[in-house]
Amino acid sequence: MNSLRIAATALAFCLCLACAFAQNLPSQFFGVDVLHAINGTPWPQQPYAGIRLWDTDGTGWPQLNPSRGQYNWSALDSWLALARKHNVDVLYTFGRVPAWANDGKGQSVPPTNLADWDGFVRAIAKHAKGRIKFWEVWNEPNEPKFWTGDIPTLVTMAQHAQQIIKSIDPNAIVLTPSATWTTTSPAQWFDQYFTSGGGQYADAIAFHGYVGPVPEGIVSDLQQVWSIATKHSINKPIWNTEGSWGIDARIADPTAQANFLARYYILQVSQGVQRFYWYAWDGSDGGTTSTSESWGTLWDSNGPRPAAAAYGTVRNWLLQAQLPLMCTANNSVWQCPLNSTSLLIWNPSTQQDFHADPTFTRYFDLAGQSHSIADSHVVSIGPAPILLQ
Repeated sequence: MNSLRIAATALAFCLCLACAFAQNLPSQFFGVDVLHAINGTPWPQQPYAGIRLWDTDGTGWPQLNPSRGQYNWSALDSWLALARKHNVDVLYTFGRVPAWANDGKGQSVPPTNLADWDGFVRAIAKHAKGRIKFWEVWNEPNEPKFWTGDIPTLVTMAQHAQQIIKSIDPNAIVLTPSATWTTTSPAQWFDQYFTSGGGQYADAIAFHGYVGPVPEGIVSDLQQVWSIATKHSINKPIWNTEGSWGIDARIADPTAQANFLARYYILQVSQGVQRFYWYAWDGSDGGTTSTSESWGTLWDSNGPRPAAAAYGTVRNWLLQAQLPLMCTANNSVWQCPLNSTSLLIWNPSTQQDFHADPTFTRYFDLAGQSHSIADSHVVSIGPAPILLQ
């Protein structure tokens, strides 16, 4: 009984502390990669605030700028028209060098002449002014498939891009290159990038939050990135511009995918991520490898998957959140006081009985269904988060 009282007291403290910051999560937090919507993929049924143009049909530097001084904006304009139709903002991600710009050395090799980079940045910024709000300087620069140049070169490219874009649209937001997990962690790469001066040429820090099959890993990843930013006196928001469970085969079970998605979203909010783009609504990586793989697929030819429904539920939950959302783990049980009357709770490892505070009278599952809590105040918790109210 004493342990229950202690738990109730701790919960009450957390709820009161959360109430002191009466700031709700903005809907702009929720973004998504939709890869093939101009070629037949249906638009997501669930609401999103933004889309990211990467691996999207026809929007890469080589496709938009097929030769020096020549541009083909038709695919980009189709995407921007779709974005306007669905009232979403747009993040454009630079990456993949065209063969003509580096003598055919490969998409990861820097352009031979940085004037070619400047020319493309200037052309797309002018063409899309007022239609693209956010710009990500490079995709996964610590992944050799996308970048084999050195960090000082990328810092120079970021400096040029920021100056060009801001001169055309002073209200544009420029992001750092988006580091991911390879032989280095995002935090390790940012330590090098910030040491080389890259932090001054961005309005926000972008990273890719692939953490394997356990979404709780996003907590330590983000804490490391925050720590490196603090080390370099960089006080800027963090965006996760690409993340999910990764290759679908790694978590093949639809229920496990839904559980991953819910916990992944909740924990990012708890760590102060400002915006997050799920990769990807329609799964395919755009054919950039010899064997096309599907990542984080929420929709396939059979329709939306269970994880897409879970997204709708967890989005509705998180829009009720009073920030900061403070999640704590004790004996594998995660608890996140959402607001003064609601608590998110789960155990990623096992199903167990949880003795809820008597003030909670019902709970909602990931399907959005409401359940009464018995007089014993015991609820079963497991890998799928539930919302106590």
